[in-house]
Amino acid sequence: WMYSYELGLEWEHAIGWYRQESAFRLDYALDLAKELGMYYMLCLDTHQDFLGSNPWDKWFQNPYSANMGGPCKTAGEWFTNEVAKRAYCNRLRYIVGRYGYSPHVLAWEFGNEFEGWPNTDREDLRAWHIEMGDYLKQLDPFDHLVTTSFWSNVGPRDIWDLPQIDVVQT
Repeated sequence: WMYSYELGLEWEHAIGWYRQESAFRLDYALDLAKELGMYYMLCLDTHQDFLGSNPWDKWFQNPYSANMGGPCKTAGEWFTNEVAKRAYCNRLRYIVGRYGYSPHVLAWEFGNEFEGWPNTDREDLRAWHIEMGDYLKQLDPFDHLVTTSFWSNVGPRDIWDLPQIDVVQT
C-alpha cells in the first residue's frame, strides 16, 4: 500500500520527487516475497491522502495540492488536471521500471476506495481509469493484472466493465 505514511513514493516536497527510502523498502518486500513465495497487489494510492483542507489533513500535505505548490486546488482535480496526470504517468513509468520485472507483483491497484476521493465527478473518475489503464498496460512489458478498488459491496459497474480493469475487487 503506497500510502503517504508507508510506501508512498511521491511524498517529498514536490511532485516528481520520490522517497528512495520507501522505494528501497518495497525492493526489500519484493525480495522477501520471492523468498517466501508471496505475491502482492500493489496499491499505488489511497483516498486518505486526498482528504481534508486543514494543515493536519493529508490533502494539505499532498504534493499535488496547491497548498504545497502542486497543480490542484481540489483533490478531484487530480483526475482532470493535465499537469497532475503527466506527473502521475511519470510515477507509473518509474514504478513499472523499478518493480515491473517481478512476477511477485500480482497486480497494480490504482487506488484504495475511490468513493472516498472528495470533489470527484464519476465521469472524470471513469475517464481517468481509461486513460491511466491504457497507459499502464502500454508500459508494462510483463502484463501484470490491473485493478482498482471501491468500498461498496459490488462497486461501480461502469468501471468494472472497462477493458483496462482486469480484476474486480471491493
